[in-house]
Amino acid sequence: MTEAIFCNGIDARSGNYLPAPTFEELLASIRGADPEGMKRLKEHHGRISQQQDLSPVDEVEISNLGSTGWGVIFAEDVQPQVRDSLMPLLKRRQEDAGSLYREFWRETGLKRDQSKEGFLLRHGAERAGPVQPENMPYYLLLVGSPEQIPFEFQHELGIQHAVGRLYFENNDPQQYENYARTVEAAEEKRTNRRRAVFFAPRNAGDYHTERSLEDLVMPLADKLASRYPAWTFDRLFAERATKNRLSRVLGGSQTPALLFTATHGIGLPSSSEHFAAYQGALLCQEWPGPRSAYGSLLKFSYSSRDLDTEADLDGMIAIHFACYSAATPADDDFDTLAEPFISYPFASIASLPQKLLGAPGGSALAVIGHVDRVFLCSFYNQEIQRGERIAFEQCLGRLLRGCRVGFAMELFSNRWAELSAKLSNLHFAQRKGKRMDEQLLASTWLAANDARNYILLGDPAVRLCCEE
Repeated sequence: MTEAIFCNGIDARSGNYLPAPTFEELLASIRGADPEGMKRLKEHHGRISQQQDLSPVDEVEISNLGSTGWGVIFAEDVQPQVRDSLMPLLKRRQEDAGSLYREFWRETGLKRDQSKEGFLLRHGAERAGPVQPENMPYYLLLVGSPEQIPFEFQHELGIQHAVGRLYFENNDPQQYENYARTVEAAEEKRTNRRRAVFFAPRNAGDYHTERSLEDLVMPLADKLASRYPAWTFDRLFAERATKNRLSRVLGGSQTPALLFTATHGIGLPSSSEHFAAYQGALLCQEWPGPRSAYGSLLKFSYSSRDLDTEADLDGMIAIHFACYSAATPADDDFDTLAEPFISYPFASIASLPQKLLGAPGGSALAVIGHVDRVFLCSFYNQEIQRGERIAFEQCLGRLLRGCRVGFAMELFSNRWAELSAKLSNLHFAQRKGKRMDEQLLASTWLAANDARNYILLGDPAVRLCCEE
């Protein structure tokens, strides 16, 4: 079994692809190369797979915060000025949710190393099954760094709830205030035009961007355009997917309500002077491709340094399909399977989404991206050689219909739960000594880990605020 596993990311040190495990390495681990680690993994996927009813109880109106509730969970040690800066958002959500508004702050906030189950149990909420908003709101905003609130907490809470995270480097109060005031203004004005932009390079000799363009972005744009004729869909594909065009889309003269990008994300070691600004930056069409002299990849990518200080994102929602486009974990998901790209001393939120969400001229409302490397199995099934875009298609469709972004993200949580159930069943069959399709086992393991790593940055209750 020699089939390659592809991820959408480039090592900025060499211009080569970010490393990915082989199927043989995946299977070596699954067969028991790390028995204790695999035992924990099997237990984890088995627990996730049991949580199949992922919405609130039946009588809840999913778009009405007075019915679903809304809550904010602060890390226990978040500074008071952060909460003060978010006050415009908190007051608005208190008005929206009424008696179902909850604020977990200081002694009721999330304690270090507290599990999702421990937090919910502490506050008298259900640890599995449908959400009952009177016990814990369906929409929950986490406020804190990945060190204060681990990604694992966000992933697992997102199985039951619509969850987003807000964090700015050094807990900059001004950026929190910029975000809060943008949400407040966007929901008052509702003046955005119904315009969506799809951005996807096709770099020379590059299988990865060819697949993400032809099997993900082009079919998505075509299907959504046919279903939502009231929207304008701009396609910045291949030679049109330049850095200059992306600059005009991100806070420039052509800023849309919805932006979807699919490209390579830049990867760097944490020791690099460029790590903070360029980790997860988006590679554009100018990159000559893997078989060319790559020059300086940083000049071919769009990073937080390229966002104009006066940019007005005008309440945009952005979705980025690229490695590290949302965050970088401290622990490489694949460190026992292949030579890890790099060992990071701490987990971090990518700089570009931070800048988009905290822009002083008017921020984005939400950014959806990926933690760690993202793989083509997100949308392409190599076993049957066919695209599987349903999670992306349904998520974007919900956004275009005006659903709240956390509810739209539920599709990715569903996919993780479904894959975890499949993986749990395969592990069970393996333990019983049944004959196993090993490639199916390895590919399901990879797909489940990949699906888990999509996260939402921003308030999960925001939605596209477009003119009626």
